[in-house]
Amino acid sequence: MPVRPTKKLIEGFRGLATSTIGNVLDDMKISGVDGILVRPGDIVVGDATGIVCVPIEVAEEVMNLATRFDEQDKQAIAEIRQGMGFTEALQKYAKI
Repeated sequence: MPVRPTKKLIEGFRGLATSTIGNVLDDMKISGVDGILVRPGDIVVGDATGIVCVPIEVAEEVMNLATRFDEQDKQAIAEIRQGMGFTEALQKYAKI
């Protein structure tokens, strides 16, 4: 399984932003990033492991799903700490 050397990638890379506020694409036209369509209003989020573009039309649905998945992850972690096996937790809280 390939592993990204994220720490090495970040070291010395002065262009990496830790956060941003606002809609960067407000005054821009449709754009593309590495073959991915990015339009004004779309939500672009990135961290050290990757970037995702969420079309504005599905942003609310994505937020609801992400919130649900986060809650399930927290429940799974709590149950693992209480003794549930990882495989059992994975089956109980499988998202896909």
